[in-house]
Amino acid sequence: MVLRPSIFQYIPILLAPALVFVLLIFHWDTLIILIAFWAFVLLAFLWASFHRLCSKYVIHSDRIDCSWGFLNKRTVAIHFENIQDVSTNSNFFQTPFNIGNIVLDTSGKEGEGATLVGVPDPVELADHIYKKRFPGGKA
Repeated sequence: MVLRPSIFQYIPILLAPALVFVLLIFHWDTLIILIAFWAFVLLAFLWASFHRLCSKYVIHSDRIDCSWGFLNKRTVAIHFENIQDVSTNSNFFQTPFNIGNIVLDTSGKEGEGATLVGVPDPVELADHIYKKRFPGGKA
């Protein structure tokens, strides 16, 4: 199963109308406001899309491979037997779109776990990972 972060993860960045409102308060020229607005929207969308395409999570039968980055690529393989805890969290902007983050704590040293950011159906996926780690429901 291959997962990528949801585009809805980046909703706070795409809230460009707030920028237009602020510029209108200061009575800026309408053309400048429109150019700034569409430039901001375009840059925010490009950044969010690029970030989404550079993150990939692959769930195998025995491990989870997490890859991040473009020029500075980082890949982590987390074997199910090393997972100690699986937890989920979602912020205010993620909750309406049923996306969230899955935190995998491992038995290794501090910081060796991973966070799967912006995945769809995080509770269902965390339950799937938990069942692979603890077959039969034993913790």
